[in-house]
Amino acid sequence: MKIYQKLKVLCISIPLIVISCSNDTSKLELNKEEVIVTGKILNLGEGTKTIRFASGSILSDIERTVLIDSSGKFRAVFEMSNPQNVQMFFKRGIALLYLKPHDSIFVDIDEEIFSKERFPDFRLGGTSSSVAVTKEILNYIRIKSNGKPFFPDAMGTSIEDYHKILEKEIILQDSILNNYWETSALNIEFKNWAEKEITYNIANYLIDYILFNPNYTGNLYNRSIFPVNDDEAIVSGYYGLHLRHYALNTYLWRDSLNHDLYEQELFKDAYSNALYGVLKEETAGLSRDIMCYKLLSELYSESFEDYEALIEKAETLIQSKTLRDELVRKKTDFESQTNYDISYLDQTTMNETEVSGDFWTQLKDKCKGKVIYIDLWAAWCGPCRMEIPFAIELHEYFKNEDIVFINLCLSSDRTEWQKMIEKSSIQGDNYFFNKDQTRLLRDKLKFEGYPTYLIIDKNGNLVNNNAYRPSSGDKVKRQLNKYLENNAP
Repeated sequence: MKIYQKLKVLCISIPLIVISCSNDTSKLELNKEEVIVTGKILNLGEGTKTIRFASGSILSDIERTVLIDSSGKFRAVFEMSNPQNVQMFFKRGIALLYLKPHDSIFVDIDEEIFSKERFPDFRLGGTSSSVAVTKEILNYIRIKSNGKPFFPDAMGTSIEDYHKILEKEIILQDSILNNYWETSALNIEFKNWAEKEITYNIANYLIDYILFNPNYTGNLYNRSIFPVNDDEAIVSGYYGLHLRHYALNTYLWRDSLNHDLYEQELFKDAYSNALYGVLKEETAGLSRDIMCYKLLSELYSESFEDYEALIEKAETLIQSKTLRDELVRKKTDFESQTNYDISYLDQTTMNETEVSGDFWTQLKDKCKGKVIYIDLWAAWCGPCRMEIPFAIELHEYFKNEDIVFINLCLSSDRTEWQKMIEKSSIQGDNYFFNKDQTRLLRDKLKFEGYPTYLIIDKNGNLVNNNAYRPSSGDKVKRQLNKYLENNAP
């Protein structure tokens, strides 16, 4: 796979780390603990309801879709290693919750308000200082949302001019923050977050430059504008993404030797050289640790054998015990999993069984006389995960009809697939295709990306290879109803 096809930029991520009250960066550390968010929906309407929690993270992305019970109550539990923003999606509204490891907070949401407003008000309960920061962020986001959207034009622009465009936007957003701070804000923890969030949100537009100017060979990263050794910037989830892009571009993809090794799939040599470059050129500290962690995590998705060999040296590469422990956890999870070509996961027992023989023939026989709605998705795919709450609603809407929902997870880590099914209440029949089977399926179906939705009619014919997404609402319902009503077996 070509290297720029592997860019998995998270469009809605806002993670963060533990910040001491002083400016002593030696006190920064990652501590992995649970966070609990409970709440109640006021003015609850009819039908199944879900709330989705999502954020990027230093370790692994936070992704939960939880069901709301008949009384309007919900509960979400996830692990965090550092303070960060977690986005909570319900109806049209988005609530940005600033959370810390070991937090337990309560949220009251009014469905009528969340159905109308993009950044609606909500009530928070809890003793953590996170509550005060969250309230400041809500007020600040409302002010920012009135501004002009920022879409920098990278096509044909010189890198020097592109840097100036990004720097100008940082100055503009800093002025908005300072005006807000002078008139409203009281919480210094909020200001620390906001300053870093502005810089590293803008920093992640740098990767767009390569996408629009693929033949560019110069220095993409201006470290004076976008530092890579600012450990305190860990309060912005965009900082971890910035370090990932920086390390991959500087030491792997745009280093001619390592690029050639990578293209030859000599991953161990390519990543070893990249890690050595990081250790040689970057300042020791948490930021450098994160760069090494991101490189090794990328290698994990390329070749477990090479990953296993390199994490033996983790103690010489990474000082953070939490990051090292997470690397070992990946290894343990991989070794404990089964290695079926195609797997079926029973959602009730969470037992995995192998599918042998012709998958499509078996699927059509199993679902004979029914419409089949197939979701081709990947566990790392942000747009795929955004569809989960809508898919749950769609499944509920058609629960008494002759329709089967099939989810085929491709190009993914098997352990992450299992966790997402369990923790995000993914409905329907769930299958996992390994890398070889994924390639065969792509060759067969010729689909372009994730997510892609297919419809098979009651006679077993593939009648739509680019169906509407669950989030299209009435459009996908009308599309499916057409085959339910007009296509008797």
